[in-house]
Amino acid sequence: ECLRTFEEHKKYVNDIAVTPDGRYFISASSDKTIKLWRLDWDYEFPEKADWDVGVKPYLEIFLTLHTPYSTDGIRRVGKPIYTEEDFKMLLKDLGYRGFGWLKPEKIKQKLKEMEKMWKGSPADKYRTPEEPSQISISEYERKVKEIEKIIEDKRKADDTDGIARAYHDLGSLHLDHKKYSKAKAVFEKVLVIKEETDDKRWMATCYVNLGIANMYQGNYNQAEIMFNKGLTLSKKTNYKYLITLCYHNLGVLYDRHLNQSQDALEMYKGLP
Repeated sequence: ECLRTFEEHKKYVNDIAVTPDGRYFISASSDKTIKLWRLDWDYEFPEKADWDVGVKPYLEIFLTLHTPYSTDGIRRVGKPIYTEEDFKMLLKDLGYRGFGWLKPEKIKQKLKEMEKMWKGSPADKYRTPEEPSQISISEYERKVKEIEKIIEDKRKADDTDGIARAYHDLGSLHLDHKKYSKAKAVFEKVLVIKEETDDKRWMATCYVNLGIANMYQGNYNQAEIMFNKGLTLSKKTNYKYLITLCYHNLGVLYDRHLNQSQDALEMYKGLP
């Protein structure tokens, strides 16, 4: 369905590029002209929510970057140290990533919960997720049905990008609830979609998620392959958050599972 038309160019528009803030876009035409447009959006502000499982990896990496490492055990030691300004920057970053509707006080509460140090064996901790999902079985099943309905709606609208995003949410939900085989199957679908458009950032994200699922299943060699693929693509697009996450996950993999402490140390040294 066509919603708007414009006649500023004399020939067909070949390409457009939208600014990161979504306020402007540039159009380029085959008549060799370029036009700058201001977008007049009708903003919708959703209700603030307590939690979203998709934000957890961002909090994990935030704590990682604000906690010293022990070069002997190559494990995080001590209490994470961050200022109120650091926390505000985290909220700003989460807003850019689509989580601006989460309550700041709930994010801070979750950070405090995640700061607690593990008292048992590191191997016991890292062979499974660090904590079970807080979502009940019925709530999990409800969310699965909701996302599957979104996928169906996006498919009817022929919204390929929307399908990929919904699949990603479904994979994250499976991953958070320890449904690793299901998570891998879903992330592989996202990967196929994004390979068609050569979207390297999305592809890198899929590889990292596949690596995490394989690591939790004990498929350590496959996890290493996935993390390295994600790292390679992240570097090509200078995706700093994902570069950091890849180095961190490879460090955990080498240190806790493959007993390669020197390799783990090199990964931690590579953290931006």
